[in-house]
Amino acid sequence: MLNRKFLVILHLERKCFTRELPGSFSQIFITMKKVLLIIAIMFAGISSAMAQTEKGEMGAGLNLLYGTEVKNLGVGAKFRYSLSDELRAEAAVDYLFKHNHSSMYDVNVNFEYLLPVESADIITYPILGVGFGSKHYCHINAVELNSGKPVLLDKKQNKGIVGINAGWGAEYAITDKASITLEAQYQFFNQNCTQLLVGVGLVHKF
Repeated sequence: MLNRKFLVILHLERKCFTRELPGSFSQIFITMKKVLLIIAIMFAGISSAMAQTEKGEMGAGLNLLYGTEVKNLGVGAKFRYSLSDELRAEAAVDYLFKHNHSSMYDVNVNFEYLLPVESADIITYPILGVGFGSKHYCHINAVELNSGKPVLLDKKQNKGIVGINAGWGAEYAITDKASITLEAQYQFFNQNCTQLLVGVGLVHKF
């Protein structure tokens, strides 16, 4: 008798459970719809912000730089051209001032994929490109007999190398035509010449 009651109760509980199960699936489905709606709104916001960067837009600017290969400050100049609303090409020339008897310059062609923030006042972008660098050396190969100090002889060497650039940047619009940029990129020339190049700049659009 007890076993029969137990089976009846178990059967009723299973029946109630099967009735509630569709409701739980319904709640999950509604939640998924809400999540998909939020994602769609986010992508719509990004797309509308991206539309504010126009194809054919050009700009030129100057940078204050620091390079880890020479371990010194430098200056740079660049020119930009928007290939599309999301993709931008940039040509840049950089020069790092002499430090410890060596200096360096490089010429780069980079591509940037623009990722605007909601307000479109700030744009972030990954950087990928190629560059040609030349490092200038002055060798210490003599010692002055009287003072014992090293003397730089007229023996110089220029080393030109081709490499790859990869990094990330951010741009903040201060007016409709001017913006401030902050960029950091690794330059992979070879195993003996790989540096981090950090720059702060000002760009004018036209």
